[in-house]
Amino acid sequence: MNFAFPYAFLFLIPLIFYFLVDRLIGKKKAEVPFSALAFFGDKPPVTWRTATMFLPKFLFMISLICGIVALAGPQKVTESVGRPKEGIAIELVLDRSSSMETVLLESLPPQKRIVSAKKAIDSFVFGNSDAGLEGRPNDLIGLITFARYADTVYPLSVSHHSLRPIIESLQTPLGSESEDGTNIGDALALAAARLKTADERSDYKAVSRVIILLTDGENNVGEKTPEEAAALAEEWGIRIYAIFFGGRGYINYYGQRFPVLNNPAGFQDLMRIAESTGGQAFRVRNAEELLSVYAEIDMLEKTPFEVSSLVRTEDRYRPFLTASVLLLFLSVILSLTVYRREE
Repeated sequence: MNFAFPYAFLFLIPLIFYFLVDRLIGKKKAEVPFSALAFFGDKPPVTWRTATMFLPKFLFMISLICGIVALAGPQKVTESVGRPKEGIAIELVLDRSSSMETVLLESLPPQKRIVSAKKAIDSFVFGNSDAGLEGRPNDLIGLITFARYADTVYPLSVSHHSLRPIIESLQTPLGSESEDGTNIGDALALAAARLKTADERSDYKAVSRVIILLTDGENNVGEKTPEEAAALAEEWGIRIYAIFFGGRGYINYYGQRFPVLNNPAGFQDLMRIAESTGGQAFRVRNAEELLSVYAEIDMLEKTPFEVSSLVRTEDRYRPFLTASVLLLFLSVILSLTVYRREE
């Protein structure tokens, strides 16, 4: 418990002085100037009233002490940690084109690229002790997905509690030609624009801005080229980390298996884009390598962060004030009734 006005306890000094003086005077008054009490005959009987004559004065003293404590302003102080004030702003850009349905034979066990990608992103954001990932609870994180079109599915936010179900619900447009495609350029441009606006936030300072792109193909639709989008990112001081998700595999389509081959040229394009912004490009073939790349990026993008804290104080003087008033009232009543001195 803290006290708002601790100097109020100085009033205890005269109170203690008064108590000591009163005790000394009381002892002197009790002295009997006779050689023996036999002069008075038998001793007067001790009654409950005479034995408790000190009670009104005692209650008065306790009342004053409670009043001094109330005057000192006792408080209960609680500190709550609020949302982070600064950190890294990260846009996760995920390819969800139909080729992400590829079942990777090099993953153990074999699983679809889209499944591996969702697990890796979840581990990156929320942590995975097995992969050495602590999570990013203090960073500003958003999620953009793309196939033929780029969509913001989760805006930049420090609160990530609702991001996990969104990641789990992501699906590819397999079988829908009107929705399928690989629009890397527009997705990167959208991510860069979202990160640029992060500087305009008054509640959060982005000390670094990063795009983490995950794709398994080459840009084949869209208004902007990946190079144009990378130029915007470079201009706005945004780094791009590009992950090319290759590996041998096949797609199940209408009950048949179709082998999938990746063009190595796609990785070369991503490398040029990433390096132009000061970032890096990575090539992975399975779920294990993908998770290790996110762990590497996690280590590269570490920065001290500041978290806001809110200190709440709750006044606790009322019980002491109430006790002081009640004890004072009781002391006066007893002095005027039960312990009233006879004239």
